[in-house]
Amino acid sequence: MKKLTVGVVTFNNSIEELTRFYHSFQKSCETISPHFSIHLICTDNGSPSWLSQEQKVCTLPSLGNVGFAKATNLLMTFAFEELKSDYFITCNPDGFFHQRTLLELTRSASFYPDCLIEARTFPEEHPKSYDLEKKDTAWASGCCLLIPKIIYDTTQGFDENFFLYLEDVDFSFRCRLLKFGIKYCPEALFGHGLEGRSGGDTVRKKHLFISGRYFAWKWGLTEQQKLIENELKIHFGLGESELPKLEGVLAPSAQEFSDRNISNFDFFIFTPLRW
Repeated sequence: MKKLTVGVVTFNNSIEELTRFYHSFQKSCETISPHFSIHLICTDNGSPSWLSQEQKVCTLPSLGNVGFAKATNLLMTFAFEELKSDYFITCNPDGFFHQRTLLELTRSASFYPDCLIEARTFPEEHPKSYDLEKKDTAWASGCCLLIPKIIYDTTQGFDENFFLYLEDVDFSFRCRLLKFGIKYCPEALFGHGLEGRSGGDTVRKKHLFISGRYFAWKWGLTEQQKLIENELKIHFGLGESELPKLEGVLAPSAQEFSDRNISNFDFFIFTPLRW
């Protein structure tokens, strides 16, 4: 029997959001193959959530507000090393599953066992391009993403130097360097929009630019790094000493890979647009 674990990191989400998420998860579980056992696990980056109090959900101790990448790695490690899962799905708690989402993601994974499998968000689909026939895409969003064990074993998950945003782009590019595939599954729908999200636009944009600066440094994008640092100084008032220290592991062959694979970086798109 195959094991699938769905992992969720909450951050002060409303009861309404989490109830919708949980009920949609239960409905989606009904359509998946009986040859799968399914677990739902969570951890709270903010205050204790409604989901973490649900008896049927396995809740891991909170480490505080440690960022999406580190909290997701905590869940992913538990899923693969403790639960012995074959697949892990990370998804946003302010979203919700279509009834066939889990079925379609696992079905796609059976065809592409060495690939990340990205679900299709609705009603706002991401405009990045993908191959309509082969389902290849340049990077996969962590909004709803299936990760097979072989990729976890090789990568050990997300780069925890990303606090919020772009950890999924970086993870995808690392996977591509390691010759893993990135697939888009348009049949697997995951409801997610921008309305009602916690935190102001200014706060989110600041986190995006801080992550963008680290991403540019890591992947050898010197000019983009300078542009972002200038934005952080002018628009967010961060002095030179206030910019986060750049540390971590530079991407292998970063400059060569960046020159060939990263486009539209200034707009944080990283791929040609479909429209």
